[in-house]
Amino acid sequence: MKDSLDLPKALFEQQLWLEKSNPLWPVTVFQCKRNIARSSFPGKLSKEELVRLYQLIEKEVLQFFGSERCKMFPAHRLSPLDKEFLFEHFLCCEGFQQAGEGQGFAVDVQGRFILLLNIQDHLTLHWIDTANTWDATWNELARFEEALEKQLAFAFSPQFGFLTAHSNDCGTALQVLAYLHVPTLVHMKALDKILNSLEEVEVSGLEGARKDFLANYVIVKNAFTLGVSEQEILRAVHLAATKIAGAEKELRAQMVKEGNAEIKDLVSRAYGLLTHSYQLNIREALSALSFLKLGIDLGWVGGIADPSANQLFLQAGRAHLLKILGQQDEENQEIHHHRASFLHQKLKGLHLKEDLA
Repeated sequence: MKDSLDLPKALFEQQLWLEKSNPLWPVTVFQCKRNIARSSFPGKLSKEELVRLYQLIEKEVLQFFGSERCKMFPAHRLSPLDKEFLFEHFLCCEGFQQAGEGQGFAVDVQGRFILLLNIQDHLTLHWIDTANTWDATWNELARFEEALEKQLAFAFSPQFGFLTAHSNDCGTALQVLAYLHVPTLVHMKALDKILNSLEEVEVSGLEGARKDFLANYVIVKNAFTLGVSEQEILRAVHLAATKIAGAEKELRAQMVKEGNAEIKDLVSRAYGLLTHSYQLNIREALSALSFLKLGIDLGWVGGIADPSANQLFLQAGRAHLLKILGQQDEENQEIHHHRASFLHQKLKGLHLKEDLA
């Protein structure tokens, strides 16, 4: 597309995902929504009004972060693939493929945050933490929000808190999502009992449902934004995530001590799929990478570190893979083959250790 903009190089290198992380709790997302007082929500604004509001917010964002740290990307100057890539990289909760003039994104050149401008709300602050720096990540978001509030009057009601385009998000307008990798809890049928004991949080899989935990991931997020404080939300999600991660850790320790033929077989089969398949769809790839992560943590698989496996989760995605291939689009069968070939190349040094060989 002519007059297009290039996304920050760091996003493609995925260095963020190579940082040391917790194998059971690899990422947390903090998302906060704000709207400008005395202005209608984006869906009710004309294109001219959207552009004016975008420029107003852009000025304050760049004043806080500086143009070296944060790059602005008007939506109409990004290709559909670029938008899909941003959605994948930042684990976004709301789609923006149809975003156009007067809408856009502020992107951290290090890949740690994205700001959505005039998508569903005037401003969505979206930070990701991949290095177990929960407090530091939250504090950076909070400092930015506080600084912005001094310059822009946010829509606020004494009864309903911060006002948002969707009433369910009012109040603190904060969602905290902890992504947990719990394959032993899922396959040992021990997860439901723990989930049923949790309070103040909701739990889903990567695809939004609680019935099918794709790649053995659960997402723990706050159930309420209204009637609770930000600190109460942070406490509830952290407590629930810690409880689930603790149960998974105990099962893994038991598995290392006693062994488990079924889980060992799943890890071995994942190794075979990742190193010998001619085609891999995204569900197959993520499921196999999930058991690869488990095998790494249990000491059954060598030749790769856990952060590299986390990186492959993103790179196996459609938009990331097409960017790596330098292409804009492909038929499903072709991309399935290229995904398998890409993983073969990345996992050349992969090997099963003595317990599984």
